[in-house]
Amino acid sequence: MARAAENTSYVIGVGNANENFVGRSIVVDPFGVKVLDLGHGDRIGRCEIDNNLITNAREKIPVIQQSRNFPDIQCRRLG
Repeated sequence: MARAAENTSYVIGVGNANENFVGRSIVVDPFGVKVLDLGHGDRIGRCEIDNNLITNAREKIPVIQQSRNFPDIQCRRLG
């Protein structure tokens, strides 16, 4: 959730539901809020990515524009 908020991007974590693992797939929005959490076990889920929410997050939390580490990287919308 922290990585999503600090980068104002969706983060999708896909867990392995094999018997040696626990699963735990998750989708987090650009504000760091869980929008899908499949919990433990073998499950399938669906989540729609809202590009307007990305734009809104980047306007309210302008961390990318304030970054001193990557001044010449241009952000662009995919798709």
